[in-house]
Amino acid sequence: MKKCIVYLFLGCFFSEYCNAQTRAINNISQKIYAAKAEGQLLEAILQLCEESQSLDRDTLDYYAIQAEVLAKKIGSKQQNDLAAIARANAYSRWGWTDSALEKINPVISSNDVNKVKEREIFFKAMRQKALYYGTTGKYPEALELFYKIVSQAEKCKDTLAQAVNLNSIGSIGLINETPQKTLPVFRQALSSLSTEKKYNAAKAAIYVNMGEGFRLMQRYDSALYYNSLGMQLFKTDENLSSLGITLQRRSNIYIDQKQYLKAEEIIKELIVLRKSMGDDKRFVDDNTTLIDFYLATKQEDKAIAYCKGLLVTGSLYADNGNQPALYLNQLSFRLQVLEALAKSYKQKNDQAQYAHTLESILSVKDSINLLRQDEGIAEIKTKYEVQKKENLIMQQNYDLQKKSFLIYGTIALSLVILIASIGLFHFHRKRNRLKMKVALDEEKRNAHEAIKDAEEQERKRIAADLHDNIGAYASAIRADVEKISESGPKPNPSSLKNLEQHSQEIINSLRDTIWVLNKDNITITAISDRIKNYVGKLLPSYPSFQIQIKEQIDNDIKVSSKNALNMFRIVQEAVHNALKHSAAQNISIAIISNDKLVIQVSDDGKGLGAKHSVSGNGLGNMKSRAAAMDMEMAVVANPGEGTTVILQSNTTN
Repeated sequence: MKKCIVYLFLGCFFSEYCNAQTRAINNISQKIYAAKAEGQLLEAILQLCEESQSLDRDTLDYYAIQAEVLAKKIGSKQQNDLAAIARANAYSRWGWTDSALEKINPVISSNDVNKVKEREIFFKAMRQKALYYGTTGKYPEALELFYKIVSQAEKCKDTLAQAVNLNSIGSIGLINETPQKTLPVFRQALSSLSTEKKYNAAKAAIYVNMGEGFRLMQRYDSALYYNSLGMQLFKTDENLSSLGITLQRRSNIYIDQKQYLKAEEIIKELIVLRKSMGDDKRFVDDNTTLIDFYLATKQEDKAIAYCKGLLVTGSLYADNGNQPALYLNQLSFRLQVLEALAKSYKQKNDQAQYAHTLESILSVKDSINLLRQDEGIAEIKTKYEVQKKENLIMQQNYDLQKKSFLIYGTIALSLVILIASIGLFHFHRKRNRLKMKVALDEEKRNAHEAIKDAEEQERKRIAADLHDNIGAYASAIRADVEKISESGPKPNPSSLKNLEQHSQEIINSLRDTIWVLNKDNITITAISDRIKNYVGKLLPSYPSFQIQIKEQIDNDIKVSSKNALNMFRIVQEAVHNALKHSAAQNISIAIISNDKLVIQVSDDGKGLGAKHSVSGNGLGNMKSRAAAMDMEMAVVANPGEGTTVILQSNTTN
């Protein structure tokens, strides 16, 4: 699926205006042959180079060089820029993206988008640069340029430039399979175009992209509708390359709908179209697409028959006048078909033919390896010759032999440096990735251990809390039950009252624990409210006591649920001790949260005698809770002067 999207990206959006390819090229070719003056010839060649994606690579390369020569001789600045763009496009068609970028960058820098006469060249060059990035998979760099063009086109009110570049942004979104996000982009692009005929090509490309977006969303009726709109416009303009892409998208829709017969018809129509254009690479891909279709629909015999037909007609030799010439792409075609044939035999479980086909594949691969060696040498020689011609044009008075030696040496040294740099880059990247992976694994292990330790500590804390509170009350309940049992059929009313009180204490303790555990962070105000609730439940059982709660909360900070429970338990224990042991009449609870957090529980009872140490009467447990919170706890008590428990934070909030 993504391959089809890339084809649309390369096909529909590479040329600026996608004119009718067959008639346009024929008409321009006639102008070239009929040109009587160099100015007419240059203008016709530049028009032909505008059809860069419809021309054969060798043809484009030849005419791009001619355009540069003529433009330097008689052309204007605009014509020189167009010739440079044509040469950059030729480099891109051969896969030399770095050379294409080097050629296009001076054009961008020498044209100002704010100047009307230079704006068209600027947008064209910027768009081509973005597309060079897109063809090599550098989508972030491409998107950055597309968005910049759209912004500038919007300021200049160039609706066509805005629409075609928005469409390219959307096409990258389809590559990432995010149709819900990209469909609004296509609609925005479409809304800026009027019904004028000059916008038909841009609108057709948008329609086809919208159809693909709806297909990815499995909305097939809408997908077919927009695909048909684009197909109609492409047929009207005789744009064969884009029409082929549209057919390929339409076959995908039928395959998704399991309408295999319709899909098969479309794929066959697509192959005939590609063949008429003489585009060997796409022709091979479309043939293998049909074979894959047969295999996907369990039609192994059709796939085998089709492969054999291709092997018969797809000769290894291409006709070149009276002299047969061997081409690498012909061997590659044969290899792909043989691999598809082997896959077909394997799926059919014909082991004998499968093994025989594998032997043929090995033989073709050996031939390809030999040809690649020869072709590599030929390609290097071709690059040298091209460079040599360019240098002769730029510096005709310079000594040819000396200049050629310097150029050859520079190229060779650059290749060595480039290969070494690439090797070092990949080595360091691999090593850094390995280091990063080891560090991430170690970090994950440490995090996992930390989580386990934290969970274990929390489990122990909860267990201790339940043991200290509910366990004590449970023991008291058991003692009450034993007393009731010993008292016979008429239990002691005080034992029943104790049993009821202890049961209620267990319920209250559980409620307090659940209250804390249900929250991640708890404010000081919430803790104070809980203490009030606790005191309110205590007072009916202790009518002789007066309990006052004073608040001074200027900084209502949040604390963890663990610390909130510890604070509440300390206050609970301090109040409990005052009620049970102090013989006091008044208890005061102060909660202060300003620069520091201070909680103070005071009573006017008899105070602690010498026999009561700080660790007695639960005070040791209270200090442990304070230490767990990194807080300080102090007990101020003198006989006959009451007792004060002070809990405060160590640092300012």
